[in-house]
Amino acid sequence: SSGINAEWPLRPGTAKMKMVMGVCQTVQNSLDLVASYCERVKNVFNWTIPFLSFMAASVLISGTIILYFLPLRWLVLAWGNYFTSLFYAKLFRFGIRVQKE
Repeated sequence: SSGINAEWPLRPGTAKMKMVMGVCQTVQNSLDLVASYCERVKNVFNWTIPFLSFMAASVLISGTIILYFLPLRWLVLAWGNYFTSLFYAKLFRFGIRVQKE
């Protein structure tokens, strides 16, 4: 009939073609994700969504001011000290409940 053997499930190039199509789909999905993130960043800096842009600018300015006056090392030490004290309080004081603020 059409020249294709009915018992042969795949033609010789079909497996490779399916593999290439799978790789192309993965690449396309990855590029879509990257383009989506780039568009989000562009919209924040273009003030397309004013509330989110204001929040991002506020966080950046606040972080800059805090890191100008307090070294990052001090902040990491304070954060580590807080969680270490919670851990030791649970470890050595069995009857005491630690309240997080």
